Amino acid sequence: MSQTFHRSFCRRLCCWLDRELRMYAVARVVTLILVLSLLTLPGCSYFYDLFLEGQVLAGADQTPVSGAKVTLVIMNSDGATCVTDSQGRWELKDSLSDSWFVPGKDKKRWLKSDKIKLRIEAQGETYFVPCPRVALQDSYDCFGFVMTVLEIQPEPQVRELLPEFQPLEAVKPCHSDD
Repeated sequence: MSQTFHRSFCRRLCCWLDRELRMYAVARVVTLILVLSLLTLPGCSYFYDLFLEGQVLAGADQTPVSGAKVTLVIMNSDGATCVTDSQGRWELKDSLSDSWFVPGKDKKRWLKSDKIKLRIEAQGETYFVPCPRVALQDSYDCFGFVMTVLEIQPEPQVRELLPEFQPLEAVKPCHSDD
């Protein structure tokens, strides 16, 4: 009788432990899913949408360039890419992590734009344009800006280091209506 009791007790104990472990594992997975879903809600995310739009114009007569490829280059890696329409207009959208923003003296978080630039490939030439320095809005909503490039030059074969180079600053960041 004692062996039967011992076997029965061990079997019940193992079943109970298995059930407890299963419940613990399920609880951990559910908790992980809830935390991840909360991080993706607007305002709780560590990623921010960057909207860029502009127009590619050529020559003194400002002729729109259609079919030009515009690419957002982040630390020498290609990000979002688009092709200009018949009016030379282009739009890019990319998500940037919180690490791409640094706190400023005015208590706003500013885009680290020294590693972000636009590459424009048109008519067999490649041009690079620095990305303006913009700040996140107080609400941490999505933000966007319109950049006007007056003149661009092809990138030189030998890169020169410019120690006093300061990235352009956007004049008016604007909220997107998304």
